[in-house]
Amino acid sequence: MPLEAWIFALSAAFLFGLSLNLAQLGLRHMPVALGSMISIPTAATLFWLSSPWTADFSGWRNDAALLFLLVGLFYPAAVTILTFEATRYLGPNVTAALGNLAPVIAVIAGIIWLGETLGVLQFAGVAVLFVGVTLMTTNRNWGDAAWPMWALALPLTASLLRGLAQPLLKIGFGWWHNPRVATLLCYVSSATVVIVVGLVRKRSSAAQFTPKGVAWFMLVGVGNGLATWLGIEAVARGPVSLVTPVVASYPLFTLAIGSVVLRRVKVSRDQAIGVALAAIGVMALVPG
Repeated sequence: MPLEAWIFALSAAFLFGLSLNLAQLGLRHMPVALGSMISIPTAATLFWLSSPWTADFSGWRNDAALLFLLVGLFYPAAVTILTFEATRYLGPNVTAALGNLAPVIAVIAGIIWLGETLGVLQFAGVAVLFVGVTLMTTNRNWGDAAWPMWALALPLTASLLRGLAQPLLKIGFGWWHNPRVATLLCYVSSATVVIVVGLVRKRSSAAQFTPKGVAWFMLVGVGNGLATWLGIEAVARGPVSLVTPVVASYPLFTLAIGSVVLRRVKVSRDQAIGVALAAIGVMALVPG
């Protein structure tokens, strides 16, 4: 895989891990629906304001643009909402570990849709990954209460959608190789989705925007936005089956930032082993 693809992918992993911890801080002040109404539109605005200098619209392809807009309906919109909800119930570490299923979906889709190959080491990585995820779910405590089993559907669904988004974007790049415009169009769709969902949910809720919540989720939006862009740039430069697992190593950054830097998450032995095995598993998906 090209060196620049590795750099983009690892940078995306770091920012995803950081943003997941910041989102937990933001959820102390505002619910998920309101938080996503701030974070994704913040990133969309950032991309629009910078587009005169960063985006090249020459060679416009309607088919590719439509595909990027369609992907944006669920990535990052639905993925972000589901991840925020999962973080509220499960905590950032379990949410990040279950997010490791995304590369499995992406690798399978890469093989079926894009004709990419999967080696023996990658199959072994899948097995290790599932062991790690299992360990992460043995301790169902987050905060002062045990989380319900149905909450697992939140990060699992987010993983499925995230895993499908990468190969779909790769197909679009075959028509029009323009990751920056792709990121912009994805965020246009996503910002529309979260605003509509947020307005609908706000009618039945007494929750209000708060200055601290808005500030935290603006930071989350910038972090997730840059991470998404870096991940898309990596996919544009390397195979999906190699790039996606590297991006999915973000649980290591989630654990390090949450436990060491922010010092607010107590990590059990099973959680630590689970995150480590999950990270090893996804890295093993990348052939040497």
